[in-house]
Amino acid sequence: MNYTIYNLPTSKAIDGFGVGTNELDQLVQDYELRFTGIYDSTEINGQTVYYVSTGGQIATVFRMISVDALANHPLNPNPGVAEPFLLRIPFEVWNIGDAANPYQINLTFRDRQRDGTEDPFWAWNPTNRMYAVIINSPYDPTQIIQVENGPDPYNASATWVTVHYGTNYHLDDVVTIIYRRPVEFGIDKFTFNTPPAGVTEEELFPESFKVFQNYPNPFNPTTKIKFTIPTPPISSPLSKGRTKEGFVTLKVYDVLGNEIATLVNEEKPAGTYEVEFNSHSGEGRNLPSGVYFYRLRAGSFTETKKMLLLK
Repeated sequence: MNYTIYNLPTSKAIDGFGVGTNELDQLVQDYELRFTGIYDSTEINGQTVYYVSTGGQIATVFRMISVDALANHPLNPNPGVAEPFLLRIPFEVWNIGDAANPYQINLTFRDRQRDGTEDPFWAWNPTNRMYAVIINSPYDPTQIIQVENGPDPYNASATWVTVHYGTNYHLDDVVTIIYRRPVEFGIDKFTFNTPPAGVTEEELFPESFKVFQNYPNPFNPTTKIKFTIPTPPISSPLSKGRTKEGFVTLKVYDVLGNEIATLVNEEKPAGTYEVEFNSHSGEGRNLPSGVYFYRLRAGSFTETKKMLLLK
């Protein structure tokens, strides 16, 4: 998500943190987030900690809900010391500005919502705000990169800040971030085209049911599932005879096909919905770790996705 939601002029690191670059050639580089990390869990002083054991990459955590909270972080190599440190995150960051020569780059981030005492604790918070600063320099897993104490050689290549409200992924998923080159007056020339004849309204305004991957995933004990019911264009002749409300079911199953829980079973008007599944309460009480499936049915539409409960 764009960092300007916090009333900043841009999402550039130099506007948000006062460090980084204003060079256009650097700011128009494109990136991929490649999700290769594997989570594991351990107990540290009675606190359950989910950490990335392999894959992903090493990044710097420079702040939590406050700078002082870093001292409480269960994975801090210097407990009690509120200084940035290196931590493995679930994805790799690659510069793909030159598609023929991609290269891995650095990341430094803030865990915005937590103070390190949460139980369970996730090394990368999969369900709420993580502020990530992209550092467009060749990947160095040994270098701590801070952004709050002024410019230095290691943060000089900071380009953009991204806000992750939920990091929902499967292994080998890839998120591509494209930064378009801005208009440069006196340099750029413009041509305009209208859609060709014969393009239908359905093509211009696609409508479909959709069920999204649950997040977080893996989860314990709760996860959220979002789905949409399409709305026909109100003024369109295509909407004639098409319902804006339908009967929707959303159910959870185990790997043997046994129904575990019914999350939705009612008429729903068009819109976007989000429901929560709790493996420790209701119909899903005391579920063991493992793979589960959830299925959305709405009229003739059916879609099934899998999720992982990891205790």
